[in-house]
Amino acid sequence: MLGPLHEARFRRHFAHVDRGAWLALYSDGLIERRAPGGELFGLERLKAVLHANRELGAAALVERIFDELERFGRGGAGRDDETLVLVRRLGR
Repeated sequence: MLGPLHEARFRRHFAHVDRGAWLALYSDGLIERRAPGGELFGLERLKAVLHANRELGAAALVERIFDELERFGRGGAGRDDETLVLVRRLGR
């Protein structure tokens, strides 16, 4: 856990990740990037980019997502940090 508020309380849970599936960990600044008209990039748009490009390798997929953020924001800087960590489950 990175940067939680002091008073925040969390419980541990488990989730199943299918083989070949991506797990995306992102900061709020990524999905809160705004287009010039004020529209948020949003979770659904992030999921759509991940899904449409799921066959890419991790580095290429991160680049694609940040390219989409740049296009969406029309080159304007985000107002918050934009952090993304991708993990892919491999194996048999």
